[in-house]
Formats: sequence, structure tokens, C-alpha cells
Amino acid sequence: MPVGDTIKLFACWPPLEHNLKLLDEEPPGPERLSHILNRLEGGRCVIVTSKTPLYLSSGCIHAVVTLRGGFMYAGNFMTANNGEAFVRSLRLSPAFVRQYDGPGLRGLMANLLDQVDITLKRLSCWRPMIAELIKSWPTIDRVGQRNEKKVLARQLSEVVKDSWWQKTCAEFCDIDTTRLAEIINEQLNQSARGCQKLHARRFQMPRNCVSSPVIT
Repeated sequence: MPVGDTIKLFACWPPLEHNLKLLDEEPPGPERLSHILNRLEGGRCVIVTSKTPLYLSSGCIHAVVTLRGGFMYAGNFMTANNGEAFVRSLRLSPAFVRQYDGPGLRGLMANLLDQVDITLKRLSCWRPMIAELIKSWPTIDRVGQRNEKKVLARQLSEVVKDSWWQKTCAEFCDIDTTRLAEIINEQLNQSARGCQKLHARRFQMPRNCVSSPVIT
């Protein structure tokens, strides 16, 4: 939101699969959008002033032109309605994901977990989120750490137990329903197997170790 007499022109495009792929394939740079401007779909231009603030949803592609200089206040926040677009951006923008190093990926996954948590608490929003998580799982599985994927699997398992799921899971195809069960079971069972192996190693006696009698 501009402050005072500041005026900004926002050119915006929705996070459609076509748009995200075009942007991802273009090398970073100040003229990045100008190279694909005529091929982006669904564009809109908006004049933003202190009396007409603008809300941009997650993944929205945008460029800003300053018509009258000054200060602009911007803040980031999450809503349940943005969950699907957030996850879709991870799947359709591999170059965006690759730009992060280790700490950056941890922050990205932390945002993902928060977004999923917010979305799954609102019944009207969690179905598209789950559908997108199923499609995007290869990316999440690649960049996420084991504990992060375990937390995500637990969140999904709670939804599957909900009575609302029993009423609406018919909207998913059989393949998606099966894949969701595989994602949950793979992560939770993997953790259980890891604990079992650790427990076995802890109490396993070395092969070359001979027990001696205990003197009391």
C-alpha cells in the first residue's frame, strides 16, 4: 500500500501453469518479464494509491511502475485460500526452488508447513490443497527433510480421519486416493522403521564380543 501521495502502477498475471512455466524458463534479470510479456495470459493493470491498496495472492506474477515517488508499505501473510497456489508454484517453478541453498530450503519448507496447517483447518479449502500436494509431492520429497515430511504426513493423516473426508473423498480419482495413502504411510512407517533399527542396534551385541560371567 502506498503512503501519502505515492502512486504505483501494478501489472499482474495470475499464477496459471502456462504463466509460471514461461517465467521459470526465462533467465533472471531486469528485462525478464519484457521478454515474455506478449505470451502471458490473464494480465491486468491496476493503479494503486493510499486510498486503493492492493492485495496480491500467492504466486501472482507482477511488475511495478512508479508514477509518483514515495514510500510503499508491504506485508506478507498467509490465508487458507492461497495454499493451492503456493504449492503449485513449487511444482511448476523448479528454477525458483533451485535458487535456494540449504537454509533457504528450510525456510521454504517451514512456510509450506505453515500454509498447509492454515489451509487444512478450513474444510472448504483443503481439497484443492491436497490435490496439489499429491501432484507436487516429488518436489517436496526431494527438497524436504525427513522430519518435515513426517509432520506433513501427520497433518494429512488427520484429515483422512475426519468425517468430512469420508463425504468428499469420492471427488478424488482412485489413483490420487491411493497415492495420498502411500505418501502418508511411507513417511510415518519410515519413521517407525528407523526407530526399530536404532533400537535393535542399541541392544545388539557385537559378533566378536564374548559375554563374561558376572561376579557378585
